Order: sequence, then C-alpha cells, then structure tokens
Amino acid sequence: RLYRAAERWDDVAAMAEQRVAAAAQRGDVGAQVAAWLELSDLFEAKLHDAERATTAFARITELDPRNVKALTALARLHEAAGRWPH
Repeated sequence: RLYRAAERWDDVAAMAEQRVAAAAQRGDVGAQVAAWLELSDLFEAKLHDAERATTAFARITELDPRNVKALTALARLHEAAGRWPH
C-alpha cells in the first residue's frame, strides 16, 4: 500500500511478481490470475508499457483461456500495435 501511495509503480509490480511466483509454487491458479491482472493493469495504465502488459495478459489467458478481461485487453493492445487482423 505504501508503494501505491507513493506511486512507486515499479516496486508495486515487483511485489505483484512475487505474488505470482508464490501462487505458482502453491499451484493456486486463481491467485496467479489475480496477480497477473494487477501486473497487466500496472504495466498498461501506470508504467505505459504495452509490451509488458501484452505479455501479462497473455499469461492470464494461458491460466484462464476464457478470461474476458485479458482477451479483450489483448485484442485492444494487438490492434493498437498493428498486430491484429481487421
């Protein structure tokens, strides 16, 4: 919370990455998806890093192929990057 309050987005992302790793070690897919969602939002909205956001959303679809938020975001990001068929 302190990192968020201070807008230390790289530190917030590092903490979320740690949560992804811990959840993966436990085999907790739901927690992994939640942490990847947080990361993808951070990468896209706060760090303005479309490539890392795309990678994070893709990881979500690997874990949860029906995740509407991730699928929608991937379509939007690929289209914006010119990598999506019209």
